[in-house]
Amino acid sequence: MRRLLIAFTALLVLLAGAYSAYWFIMADRLRDGIAGWAAAESRRGTEVNWASFTLDGFPFAFRASFEAPSIRADGAATPLAWRGGHLVLEALPWDLRTIRFKAMEPQTLDIGLVTDRTRIEAASSDGVIGLDSRYQAASLEARFATLRASGAGGAALATAKGVDLSLSRPETPPTSIDAPALSFGLGVEALEPNLPMALPVTGPVQIDLAGAVMGAVPEQGGEAGLAAWSEAGGTLEISRLLLDWRPVRIEGDGTLALDKELQPIGAFSTEIEGHDKLLDGMATLGWLRPEDASLGQLALSLLVREGRNGRPVVKAPLSLQDRAIYLGPLRLARMPHIVWR
Repeated sequence: MRRLLIAFTALLVLLAGAYSAYWFIMADRLRDGIAGWAAAESRRGTEVNWASFTLDGFPFAFRASFEAPSIRADGAATPLAWRGGHLVLEALPWDLRTIRFKAMEPQTLDIGLVTDRTRIEAASSDGVIGLDSRYQAASLEARFATLRASGAGGAALATAKGVDLSLSRPETPPTSIDAPALSFGLGVEALEPNLPMALPVTGPVQIDLAGAVMGAVPEQGGEAGLAAWSEAGGTLEISRLLLDWRPVRIEGDGTLALDKELQPIGAFSTEIEGHDKLLDGMATLGWLRPEDASLGQLALSLLVREGRNGRPVVKAPLSLQDRAIYLGPLRLARMPHIVWR
């Protein structure tokens, strides 16, 4: 019995020593890998910096902590600059392809969106990054708290209480337009846009969106990349759409694409609550003539059915074409011309 106990103890010591050696060897490789990645990105024109970096967590985790990290890519197709205060990345020694991250200090992202540089500020964020078999980023699940978006000159565009974002791509890039290049999900809680016009809707907005980018996404960004993707038949397939903005609630699914002038076109199957109040509000603001609003309510009343939640809804197609939004045959609003950069 005593010999058995000694042998078992020796085995435990041996295993502990082997595991410790594995942890410290892997920690050195991870340090070198992070430094090598930053150097490789810099050679490609993306500046990756931090004030200090430590790696600890022995024995049950690899924990990389960055102080004042930043990423800047001015020459990219979509220019961006990100800055944070304190960022922690953590992986389990037996699962290096799942990386959890947490940034509990404010961070900012300056990104070239559509026509202007937009700044997005987040109070904190956390989530999970998934790696594929080649240890390349393949998925993202992230939660951002208290976001604020502002445009040129610092003018506020919108605020949100929270945003949930999910992204995933196949390990093998798609070779046809029938395969998704990127699947996505977006949930926005208590979004309050800052618009310079009166609207027939009020209060915070709730958005829940899921879908996929179909077809190969060109490496080139901006207008040229969008044109190439569109000409190849690329589309956005929306599998779930929820827009809740008092007094209207829209649920549906559909497809978005770009026309020859790279303006959005699309068609959705929808269930709409509060259509009558929405048309009344549009008439009050002068968006519709009172007689057109009355005719629209009469026409849409013929499409009222019981919805998914048991309440009466209008089941009607919602379409985007010729730079206008239509509900059935009724034109709701004009869309602004988008200039891509």
